[in-house]
Amino acid sequence: MEAVRPSQGRTLAVLQVCGGSPSVNVINTLRLLGRWMRMFTIRIQSSVPMAHKEFDDAGRMRACDYDEHRLQSTQQLVEFKNY
Repeated sequence: MEAVRPSQGRTLAVLQVCGGSPSVNVINTLRLLGRWMRMFTIRIQSSVPMAHKEFDDAGRMRACDYDEHRLQSTQQLVEFKNY
């Protein structure tokens, strides 16, 4: 009998928010962990470098160059989650 993980079969989207430069190693490790937990990891991933500059005083993200990529990530997540 094989064990079933609670995360098995769920969809994973990876978004990295960092204080400095983005790290591909972090993104790859998160994707690897998702696969290890038997999750379906969407192809598009997103990273927000220098995050402290991207949020206003109320904690909302300002419009920036990364908006289109985040939108694509979210759309793919919803598409696969509803699949």
